[in-house]
Amino acid sequence: IDLYRPIYFAGATGIFHPLYIDPIFGKLVGFKSNVLHEYCLTSFVISALCEWAGRNGHIKSIEITFLGYARPGDVIKICWKVTKVAKKEVGVSFKISLRDKDIAKGKGILPISDEK
Repeated sequence: IDLYRPIYFAGATGIFHPLYIDPIFGKLVGFKSNVLHEYCLTSFVISALCEWAGRNGHIKSIEITFLGYARPGDVIKICWKVTKVAKKEVGVSFKISLRDKDIAKGKGILPISDEK
C-alpha cells in the first residue's frame, strides 16, 4: 500500500478523518501510524476481482467483514476461490492477509459476460 493511498482515497471520497490521513494522529490514538480506511481496503479487493474477471469484469455484489487493519507501507495479500458457477454469474470467497494474519474476509458475485 503506497504511502499516498490514504490521501488519494480521502480526495476521492471526502473522508478526511485524521486517523486515516495523519500518521501523528494515528500514534496519538494508539496505532503505529495512520490506518487505511475500510472502504479503501475494499477497493483493492474489487479491483483485483475485476481484473481477474477480464475486460468487462465487474462486481454484482460484495460482502466483507473486517478483522484487522492495514497501514500505508504494508504489503497485503488478496486470495480468493470460486465457490459457485451458475449460468450467468460466478461466486467467490476471499480473504485479505497481512503478515500471515487475516484482516478481512468476504464473498462476492461477478456476472459472466458473453461480450469480448
